Amino acid sequence: MAYLNSITKIIKQIRDSDENTKDRYNYHRGLSLHMIKKLMGADQSQWVYINNALKSGVDKGILIKTGGKYRVAVTKKKSRKLRKCKYGRDRTTGKCRKKSAKRKTSRKRRSVKRKTSRKSRSVKRKTSRKRRSAKRKVKKS
Repeated sequence: MAYLNSITKIIKQIRDSDENTKDRYNYHRGLSLHMIKKLMGADQSQWVYINNALKSGVDKGILIKTGGKYRVAVTKKKSRKLRKCKYGRDRTTGKCRKKSAKRKTSRKRRSVKRKTSRKSRSVKRKTSRKRRSAKRKVKKS
């Protein structure tokens, strides 16, 4: 795990550096295995541990391998889930609303009574126009 942490630190450090540093270490879509070993200053006896750390990092999803190069996977921050509010949320602050105090005076709704009752509206429709039968002129011969 110590090798994996040091590898991710090296990759992040070069990824976040300026363009000249990226060009010097040939950082394009990640760092190659050779560059990782060179930057760590590892001896040949340590190469096995670095290779195992890279394999476990790819399996865990910490690193991404793209064509012989390794880069750090971008992890999304987990958004916290908001608990449900009993009385809804305040739009301005986003906090839960408290139970509103009851009003002492109650509102009375006035009921308006109509003086005249509505009569059923029966609208008589005009009878449709009779179709005029076209009188055909008969030619006498």
